[in-house]
Amino acid sequence: AGGVREWTQTPVIRSDRAHASDSEGNVSYRVIRGGSWGTDSRNCRVACRGAFAPFYRFDDLGFRCVCEVGERSTACAPSVRAE
Repeated sequence: AGGVREWTQTPVIRSDRAHASDSEGNVSYRVIRGGSWGTDSRNCRVACRGAFAPFYRFDDLGFRCVCEVGERSTACAPSVRAE
């Protein structure tokens, strides 16, 4: 939703040694979800998943800012969820 694919914090573990960056064969890829204006109709749905390394940049890839509803506040402070 929103016209771009979304980054998530969900890590992807890859066992392909050609893409390995550590001794265990893991790369810090992150899951991306959804489709965008740049994807074909088969992949333009919320259930679509993919993965990229966090340093990748594309004009149809972004992230969604989320603010929890709680006490009266006029601003949301960013929070990081521990995995």
